[in-house]
Amino acid sequence: MFARLHIIANMKGVMYMKNEMDYYRKRSELIGALANPYRLKIVEILAKGELCLCEFNSALDLDYSTISRHLTILKKAGIAHYRKEGKKVFYSLRTPCILNFLNCFDEVLRLNAEDCIPPSQQKEKGETL
Repeated sequence: MFARLHIIANMKGVMYMKNEMDYYRKRSELIGALANPYRLKIVEILAKGELCLCEFNSALDLDYSTISRHLTILKKAGIAHYRKEGKKVFYSLRTPCILNFLNCFDEVLRLNAEDCIPPSQQKEKGETL
């Protein structure tokens, strides 16, 4: 996957890595930004469209400082971004493709759940669950 130069190129520029493990550390940091149930819920909320910071409180039942901290983590990871309109701050997904990543996790969870069903309770092939 990596050439000796350890370069990641994209449409916006080129990022050089000192070594291959730096690349995996960056990936790990990105996954870490999602490793919180509230941040996962924020991503799902933002999948529906842009939202004012003031509207997150009712959706998450958290205080504004905690919501702001979670949004800052997602922002630093490059998952979310914001824009200001007067005194209001609106957040949206910077990288909606992150939803594909989460859909893959859902598939793993589904398969894991199927593995836990005793054979005697499993439906025959072709039947819907």
